[in-house]
Amino acid sequence: FSHAEEFCCGAWAANSPWIKVRDVIRERMQTQVREFQGSLLALVELARSVRASFGGDIDALESLPAFEEQMWQRAAIIREEWLRMGWTFAQDSANGQVSEVLDWHFRAVGQGIVR
Repeated sequence: FSHAEEFCCGAWAANSPWIKVRDVIRERMQTQVREFQGSLLALVELARSVRASFGGDIDALESLPAFEEQMWQRAAIIREEWLRMGWTFAQDSANGQVSEVLDWHFRAVGQGIVR
């Protein structure tokens, strides 16, 4: 996907077949992310892998919003589970707490806890 993105940059690429290739790849990736059945940890690991394939840029997944949507939805469910178990969060708002859940999962993946 990142190679197709590169070929679509620039004025010369306006009618390039790479635009269609990029769009097909993007749509397939979006669909697969939405249908992903793994855990939030596995999804975060996948997102980090895809981001790395784009050079590790923090904004690398902007062209694939399904990653953020799915991670946010799953983290919101986990937030509810943690609250039921008596977990306390540093943030008061629901969005802040979901961000804490995501942060924990990204740290766990980064530390190699997932496998």
